[in-house]
Amino acid sequence: MTTSGTAVPAGEAIPPGEAIPTGKGVPASELPDEDLEHQGTQVHQTRNWVFLHGTVEQFQTHTERMFELEQEYLRRHPKRTWQGTEGGDVLGDERDFLARFAATPDGRMHKLEAHHAARELGLRPERVAALHRQDPALLTTEGDYRVLTNSGRTWLEAQT
Repeated sequence: MTTSGTAVPAGEAIPPGEAIPTGKGVPASELPDEDLEHQGTQVHQTRNWVFLHGTVEQFQTHTERMFELEQEYLRRHPKRTWQGTEGGDVLGDERDFLARFAATPDGRMHKLEAHHAARELGLRPERVAALHRQDPALLTTEGDYRVLTNSGRTWLEAQT
């Protein structure tokens, strides 16, 4: 972020009396991917300062710009975030997700692998959580791993 033409490192306070730029800058739709990602990161890094110390106008401008950048990012990269993943009620999402567990040694996946698999399949977080919460649970947690239960294997076999 810059104030009066000088950069303020991320995480540092803006000096007293310095103004936050209120211009909106280049429209997000016209930014190259690298600049869009950079500005998105910057707007999130400065959010707390604007919330605590900015004026109402600065907060509103910041909010509008953050929303514009986020929406453009989602438009360009719909599968990179949960907000951009539609998923829907397509029959077989859970089956495909559990089949990935069944294909691994011991039916286990690291939580980050499981998260990535769910995103690839368009499986919403609440639907993944339901696999853990239903009775009997189809998936369970063992530390950093997600594990297909015997009930999950039985359910999966019944789906094929």
